[in-house]
Amino acid sequence: MKTTQTILFDGVFNFCTASVMFIIRRDRNAVFRFTAIQSESGRKLLNAVNVAPESIQSIVLVSDGAVYIRSDAALKIAEQMDFPWNLLFAFRILPRGFRDWLYSMVSKHLESGEFFGSGFAGMKSEAGLELGKF
Repeated sequence: MKTTQTILFDGVFNFCTASVMFIIRRDRNAVFRFTAIQSESGRKLLNAVNVAPESIQSIVLVSDGAVYIRSDAALKIAEQMDFPWNLLFAFRILPRGFRDWLYSMVSKHLESGEFFGSGFAGMKSEAGLELGKF
């Protein structure tokens, strides 16, 4: 039986939407589904796993009821990707506090949109929708 895995992302934050497109392009086995945290389905899913949607400002992975947030989510997602991306899971040995701090620093640095597109609205014509990933 295939595991249900949904990645919830901030549909406004450019780094999150760019990360979603990165994952979609490398999700050859169609492991992941995606929804914006701000969407109705995103809010319902977070409520179902007892996470307040308004408290989330990062990527979230819900995998068969288990919830992974920030660096835990990023590393769990990487673990399921093809080589060489799955090697990133080795960073799990670092303390969560340090990993989450590093995750926050990277995302804050990239938040300006200087490196990524204009958010979820710009993704609608991208591969994910055509592949039924949303």
